[in-house]
Amino acid sequence: MQLLSLVLFDLNLIYDILEMFLEKGFEGANITESYGMGEYISNVPLFAGFLGFMNDRTNRSKTIQVIVPQSRMGDVIEGIESITGDLDKKQGAALMVTPVILWKGTMKMM
Repeated sequence: MQLLSLVLFDLNLIYDILEMFLEKGFEGANITESYGMGEYISNVPLFAGFLGFMNDRTNRSKTIQVIVPQSRMGDVIEGIESITGDLDKKQGAALMVTPVILWKGTMKMM
């Protein structure tokens, strides 16, 4: 099993991605509010001027985490990129995959 974490800055895509997870049989995903580090360092005088050009951009994002069997990872990433576009070429989302050493419990809702 692998933990896929998708940081989504383009929040217009979130419902399409969640729908894709459901269509592929993944019923349990965790969604958390997340912030880029610019949200915090913009308060430090040394960085405030440097980050001034980002005024129109948001540092807020959603992080979606889902447990995916290794055998399905390629299919899931392909599904994500069918919505976001090629993640190596487009901005607005980033994903990472980490091995799950221990997993107890279920992601299904009660």
